[in-house]
Amino acid sequence: MVVAIDSTGFSLTNISGHMEKRVREFGVRREKKDFVKTTFAVDTDTKMILSCDCTDKHSHDIKRMEYTVTSLVRGGFGIRCVVADKGYDAEYVHRDIHERLGADAMIPIRK
Repeated sequence: MVVAIDSTGFSLTNISGHMEKRVREFGVRREKKDFVKTTFAVDTDTKMILSCDCTDKHSHDIKRMEYTVTSLVRGGFGIRCVVADKGYDAEYVHRDIHERLGADAMIPIRK
């Protein structure tokens, strides 16, 4: 199995007028969070999500990699290769993937 890992962020400050109206109607006090970051690990053949991690903190992609690898280990997937962008390039990430998953890491080197 080849697994692709990447993160994306979502801004929560620009909600629709309809949503804002409904929130006020029901008297729901909402604490405004300005950002959510999600990291996905996906099987590239089936497009099945193998791991999903969400946080409300601004952080570099690499900070959530340990959790993602841990969840893949727990899943017991037969992973041959992990593909990620250069935001995940660090020696300890390559080592973690190789030692804990027994997989090759295909991550471009940062300049």
